[in-house]
Amino acid sequence: MSASAEMGDAWQHPRPMLRLGPYVRLIPVLLALSGPSRADGAQERELPGAVVTGRVLEAETATPIDVARVTVEGTRLSVLTDSTGRYRLAGVPPGPQVLLVERLGYAPARIPITVPPMGTLSRDIELATRALKVEGLIVTADPSGRARGELGTASVIDREAIANQTAASLAGVLELLPGILLQPPGLEGTQQIPLRAVPTSSTPSLVLGGPSAADIAAFGTLIILDGVPLSNNANLQSLGPRGELQIPSSAGIDLRRIPASTIERVEVIRGIPSARYGDLTQGVIVVDTRAGAVEPTVGLRYDVRVVEGSFLAGREFGAPHTASATVDVADSDVSPGLSDDNVSRVSTQLAYRAVLGHRAGAPPREGRLVLDSRIDFFQLFANNPEDPEVRPGRASSNRDSGLRISERARLALAGEARLELTAALDYTRRRSFAQSQLVRGALPVTNRVTEGRSTGGFIDGPFLSSLRLDGDEWLLFTRLEGEKPARLLGFDHRLRAGAVLRREWNTGPGFQFDIEAPPQILFNGVQGFDRPRPFDEVPPVATSAFYLDDRLVRVLSGGVGLELQAGFRLDLLHEGTSWLSGVRDAVAQPRLNLQLSPRPWLRPV
Repeated sequence: MSASAEMGDAWQHPRPMLRLGPYVRLIPVLLALSGPSRADGAQERELPGAVVTGRVLEAETATPIDVARVTVEGTRLSVLTDSTGRYRLAGVPPGPQVLLVERLGYAPARIPITVPPMGTLSRDIELATRALKVEGLIVTADPSGRARGELGTASVIDREAIANQTAASLAGVLELLPGILLQPPGLEGTQQIPLRAVPTSSTPSLVLGGPSAADIAAFGTLIILDGVPLSNNANLQSLGPRGELQIPSSAGIDLRRIPASTIERVEVIRGIPSARYGDLTQGVIVVDTRAGAVEPTVGLRYDVRVVEGSFLAGREFGAPHTASATVDVADSDVSPGLSDDNVSRVSTQLAYRAVLGHRAGAPPREGRLVLDSRIDFFQLFANNPEDPEVRPGRASSNRDSGLRISERARLALAGEARLELTAALDYTRRRSFAQSQLVRGALPVTNRVTEGRSTGGFIDGPFLSSLRLDGDEWLLFTRLEGEKPARLLGFDHRLRAGAVLRREWNTGPGFQFDIEAPPQILFNGVQGFDRPRPFDEVPPVATSAFYLDDRLVRVLSGGVGLELQAGFRLDLLHEGTSWLSGVRDAVAQPRLNLQLSPRPWLRPV
């Protein structure tokens, strides 16, 4: 039998694919270390502000390290060291800052510094050698999708930490955050992360399941993937508080769709976010995936519960243009030896970056106009078959797949100003099923779903409830944002203004079940029993938002750093199905965040 035929059989029968596990040996996943491909050009003009200079040396031998990337975190200031290990950064904003130093073959270093308003600050940096060296591997992350300029409490998880985490999805990566419970690595259950949400239950004791933390807020924690939010359409939420039988992964965003092997960086804003993100009581998670010029990298993982393989490759075309592709395939047994529950996932991404017109004084891969194009696809199958001896009548399945096409254009203007346009179309196809044995008292029901008269019947005692979800979820997202740094009244300002258009709609049959076997056992005198709900009858939701934000930085006497972020956001919910229709509701959201750093090492990073 040929290798291609064997792979075909494995896809048609996912369970036998796990039988290949004993023949698979664990191969260490290659760590992605950022590194430049060539030195930056010299700056043609001096930027206003302080100058930070120094040398980058090897810690053991004090040997100068050339071609090391030195970056001021949260800014676009970046430079490469020369042959003597020297670096020079001009126009560094005053106040507490952090220097990020990276070089292939060395452990990255993050150095807190306090920058004076003017003059020169000298700081030498030592790098420790890394035991594992991967020759020729270059990974570039897109900083424009990160939460730059946020004063809210944030945690950053970089690629080095992700590579050392035995995680199969974004949910496993987020276990590195304080307060998140650790779980065995795998793909079981609906993986969600509602930040700061407290699960409560006000339902009667007859209902076996109550609302979870993910059900408290309809839209939950905002997750930004490569600059575009993931859709969390409220029309696909679970049934009301009487619905103890719930469709898998119908509430919230299922994090299993994002493989850990394709993540470059995660930033979690647990505090109050800026006006850019709106009033979200459950925080923001910003995710950047791996892309850029990367030598082909293959990773395999095998344990008693999970078999996973990943592939990453990228190539540079011409001078600054790059294209990359990532593929991740995983199969997980939820409880080996105890049940036949199984989850499989396929995730792919194609990315292309075009850099047009080199900008004077900028790194080689930054130009006047940068275009990032991405196509993402995922498929997630979860099967929980019935076990007659343990849970008779209870079974569920989840068939989700999605496609996203996104484009981001960044235009560099005079005076370090920039203009950015982000647009994306996101489609998710959900096909889910759940059934369970329920018990209720004698009540009359009919199979009518509209007003009118019909013959009713009585049902009492146990019955097999069965619920299906057939829905197609769509999201259209567009954001136009401008940013300009300036110095006024002794403060360094970073002005930011933007407009957001968002439209969500659903199509498909929606929730389907036999009215004589509803997914709940309790009767509400006002609403009665839930009825089948077609998504085609639910009108689309069209929203728009406008925001203005300014971040001020100043160093006070004694090196005390003062940062103030003020903003205003206006969200509009339109009456009709388009942004040209009237406004049905409006929400004004002011913002004011203050951060005081009496010592450089107290600055949140």
